[in-house]
Amino acid sequence: MLFRSEAMETFSSMLRKEKDQSSLSMRQKNGSLIPVETRAWPGKWNGERCIFTTSKNLSHEQEAQQRFEHLFQNNPSLLVLFTKPGKDIVDVNNAFIKATGYTRDELLGKNFRELEIFREEKQDQLVNEMLEKDGRFTDLELPISCKDGKTLNSLFSMETIGSQGKEYYLAVMLDITDRKAPEST
Repeated sequence: MLFRSEAMETFSSMLRKEKDQSSLSMRQKNGSLIPVETRAWPGKWNGERCIFTTSKNLSHEQEAQQRFEHLFQNNPSLLVLFTKPGKDIVDVNNAFIKATGYTRDELLGKNFRELEIFREEKQDQLVNEMLEKDGRFTDLELPISCKDGKTLNSLFSMETIGSQGKEYYLAVMLDITDRKAPEST
């Protein structure tokens, strides 16, 4: 049985201290599988050698992650998830791709400075200053550059969020280009 051999190898690697924990599925009494994070270590119980394990049910975390992913990808606002502190792009939503003309592959692992999404360095400096000062900002009006050179006017907000023990920056941009057009005429 593949599942059993995979579980045995996983436990062996934890006992050899090659891994601290592992994500596996655990079969419930009713036969259904639930995702768990498992830790295992050798020890003694009543003078006998044994293996201790703890398992944490990850069902709620996975459901929350799936809800976040669905809301993130299908949100009409332009959304970007960045590493903290480097601000390399981890993910972008479909609205950002559609509005800017970049592909996901062109964006992932890069930052706005490399892509020249901010036309002027002072824009990037302003964002950095605001993040350093308060850790977040809201409704900063900034123009952003698209792949084809077109400029979008945006209301830009950014804050720190946590996910799976790591911190990220989440940027939310509202395209206000159409609202700004009457002002410039």
